[in-house]
Amino acid sequence: MPNPIAIELLNRKRCAFWPNCRCNETLADWQDALPNERLSIEALIWAETSIFLALSCVADRCLSRRHRVWAQANLLNPWWDLQRVGRSRVEQLTRGS
Repeated sequence: MPNPIAIELLNRKRCAFWPNCRCNETLADWQDALPNERLSIEALIWAETSIFLALSCVADRCLSRRHRVWAQANLLNPWWDLQRVGRSRVEQLTRGS
């Protein structure tokens, strides 16, 4: 039986945890890691996917209107078009797929 509290939190229009949510943490972690670390192709593919998912959540559910607009604007970048259909831009650029 699903946890009723979890169901209620998931059904809310806005995230109850911002700014202490995993989406915010994900964006901050990758903001620090991408320019400072030498990452494998697999790590870059994971970064692309996790950043896309975090931006999508922030754009849709964030309590902060400023952050929702910021995420929505970022998602307008054509870079994310392949993620919308379940493919990776990094993989396409590095492996030609």
